[in-house]
Parts: sequence; structure tokens; C-alpha cells
Amino acid sequence: THAHAHTPTDSDEPMDVDMASPRDTNDVILTTSTNPNTAPSEPSGIYIVIDTNILLSELSFLSELKDLKISFSDKNYRPVLVIPWIVMQELDGIKTNMSKGSEAKKAIWFIHKCLQSHHPRVEGQRLKEASMRLRTLDISCNDDRLIQCCMQYIETHTTALVILLSHDRNLTNKAMICDIPAYYSQDVVKGIQGLLKQRIQGATGAVTKDHVRHLIQSEGANQLLLNSPAEFTAKRQLEREMADEVICDLKETMKTILSTVLHVELVNKYQQQWENVLAPPPPWTLHQVLSLILSLWRNVFNVYMGEDIKQAFRELQQSLDIGKDFVTNIRQACCLVTDSVYVITSLQCRHGYSELISTTIDKLHQLQEHCRRMMDGVNTPPLHPSHTDIHLSQSNIHPSHPELHSSYTEATSSQYPHHVSSQGGVRGV
Repeated sequence: THAHAHTPTDSDEPMDVDMASPRDTNDVILTTSTNPNTAPSEPSGIYIVIDTNILLSELSFLSELKDLKISFSDKNYRPVLVIPWIVMQELDGIKTNMSKGSEAKKAIWFIHKCLQSHHPRVEGQRLKEASMRLRTLDISCNDDRLIQCCMQYIETHTTALVILLSHDRNLTNKAMICDIPAYYSQDVVKGIQGLLKQRIQGATGAVTKDHVRHLIQSEGANQLLLNSPAEFTAKRQLEREMADEVICDLKETMKTILSTVLHVELVNKYQQQWENVLAPPPPWTLHQVLSLILSLWRNVFNVYMGEDIKQAFRELQQSLDIGKDFVTNIRQACCLVTDSVYVITSLQCRHGYSELISTTIDKLHQLQEHCRRMMDGVNTPPLHPSHTDIHLSQSNIHPSHPELHSSYTEATSSQYPHHVSSQGGVRGV
């Protein structure tokens, strides 16, 4: 479910960046309690503390990780990415480096867009927090500051699961000595599932949001508007979460079908030599597979699909691109699902994956119906006056039509340059 990971070696070293140490704040001291990561209870959330080397080499993977649904039994989680203050300092120092400067700038841009859009699952450690010291940890290097960030989150999020994601072998050793789960990118999903199994199997009295979702979906628009400001704000936040859930499911569905389409078409065109035509090899992230389809359009896809379909792919990529994939309401989510139906329907004429196409269209129609039910229960402000009459069943409407796609056709090149190539910015590819 993620991009090709850089495999750490024994020679991997911490980032060597010259910078002043954070001020020693003796008057503000945190204490640490028993590590809740090992306590048998149902986690309230998952926080993944990100090391600098992950941001430099696995940016495309991180974009998918923040939206990935990680499940155990009937419990579903989507992790929150935590950017430590020391990591942002290191990126600032690396951005002028001849060999890694470009990757650092991409990482800085990724963080900026996520924070600017108030993405619910990307957050940074504050300077005040980074300046605090722990009684149980004497900070002597940048690695220790990453450990400090993890321990702070364990202290302040007592019922959550906190882990470290790094390709620095010795840093992961330090973390594990401190009872902080630590993983490389290729192991993190399975590792989290294992931790969830340990935690949930020992928990009782599970609490879910099902009753809250039912409250939103069961209330009519008029009743919602009559609620108090506090209730209105709370329900708006829940609507954002529900829309985000739709988009995450949509991205996973589109990645699966488009990866299959790309593979089949490459094999048909180049036979056994297809792997020599492109990089990186599969598995691909959604961003990578869309970039590859567009870059190979003239040689592979132009034979049976016109420029209008290519434009639909391009607009879909812009809408789901890194940093622009968090929508704020159900109506926006509905627009993206409808655009995706149009793109997938255009592939029905091809053999080799027709059954999967049909299955995918069924899934997308289910998402459309899900959006319609939520819009019936939540009074979402229209994206544009012409959006008041969206017909979800008309899946053959071109996504560039203004009544469906105006929220995504604004000029984005100046605000968000397409800085990630088809290689996904992954080291070693």
C-alpha cells in the first residue's frame, strides 16, 4: 500500500546539520509516566513521529500514510503525522545542500501545504514543547530531541499509540530502549496492526463515533441550522471528518484500479520489456500511477482515449495531489467521486480488466450514494451557486463541467507547483 521504501543499512547515519541547540529551559520540566503504549486498552488514536530522512526519501509514501485506514477487528484508525521541531530545523539547514536540497524543499512544501490547509492528521511540535526537557532524558544530540518529541506525545496523549518512523537504525534502537515502538517505512503498517492487536485484545468498553455519525445523518438541514453555535461548529467538524473518510476510500479504490490498468496496458504494449520503460516499478502510490499514466499517454493510452480523457486524468491528479487532498465538506467529496466515475467509465472499452472496472464503478456508485445520504442529513454550503442541483446518478458527465468541478479548476500552478515527479521522490529508485 505504499511506495518503495529505502532499506536502512548499518552505515546509515543521523543527519549532520550544524545548528544551535535549543535553549535550556530549567523552569519548565516534563515528567514521564508509565508508557501507555504497552497498556492493554483501546487506543484513542495513532501518532507517528516522522524523522528527517523519511521526509527526504519517502514523501509520496507519507502522503498516503496520513490517509491510510489501519484496521484491527472492527476498529479503524487513520494515523496522525507529527513533525518534530528539530526535523523542521534540519530541513531548513539541508535545503541549501547541493545533494539533498531539492528533496528538502519538497518536504518543506509538503509540510507547509498540509499545515496551511489545517489537515487534521498532520501537526508539528511547537517550539515551547521542543524547549522543554524531560527528567528521564538528557538531550545530547538531535536524535535525543526526536525521542523527546515521542515521549512528550506519550505524556500528553495518554490513551493514544505513539510510534517513531525513521530509517536511522541507531535512532530506532534508542527509541525501542525507551519503550517507543519504532519502524522503517516498509514495516510500519504491519507494526501498527500488531500493536493494535496487543492493545485492543486487552481492552473493554469500546467507545465509537457511530452514535455521533447517526446523529448527523438523522437530522435534517433545517434542524441543523437551528442548533446553537457550539453544536453547529461541532457538527461541521464531524462533517469534515466524514468527507475526509470518503476521500480516503476513494483514493484507495482509484489506486487499485489504475495500477492494474497501467500494468495491463504496459504489458500489452511492451510485452516482457515493460519494466524497462518506466521507473519506479510497482507497487505505486496513487500520485505515481497518475503521473505515469499522463507521462505515457502519447505512447500507450492515446490510441484509444482522446484529449478530453487525458484532461480528466490531469484534473483528477491535481485534485488528489499531495497537500490538496483534504476537502472540507461532503459536496466537495461528491464532486471528486463523480469525476472519478467519469475517468473509470472511459476505460470500459478495454479488455483485460473489464471485470475489475465494473467492480470499481459499483464501489464508486456506493460512495456516491453514501455522499447523497450524508448531504441529505447535513446542510453543506454550496461550493458555487450553480452547485445546488448536482445529480449524482449522471456518472457520464465530464468532470470539467463547471457545475461539478469549479472548485478544482482554479489555477493551482502558482499555489502548488507539481514538484513530485513520476518517480515519487523516492530514494534509490
